[in-house]
Amino acid sequence: MKSITKRLKSVFYLWKADRELRNAVKRADKSCEIEKTRFYVLPNIKHRLMVLRWSQIKAMRKQKFFSNEVDEKAVIKECFYYTTDKYGDTISLKDKNVKRRQWLNYIVQAKKL
Repeated sequence: MKSITKRLKSVFYLWKADRELRNAVKRADKSCEIEKTRFYVLPNIKHRLMVLRWSQIKAMRKQKFFSNEVDEKAVIKECFYYTTDKYGDTISLKDKNVKRRQWLNYIVQAKKL
């Protein structure tokens, strides 16, 4: 009986996390359309997704939230979604699915499901 409730709890956590990622992607895309700059979807300390542009990440580096060695390539590798840049480079569908799975695995580890 306990395993069934644990599985249901896991399913609901993952469903909620997937919905949160979809909403963050929508926010990032909408912000990108307005400001014409690349946005990244990253988790915060409470495992919530936040949408940041590179200038915000640089400011957070100065405040020691990120290491000074963090560059754009590292952010692209570690983020869970990124929008198009000014040259039109965008995330492929394959990479988008990989990053979605990474987000769900992150939640499983963070929530100890």
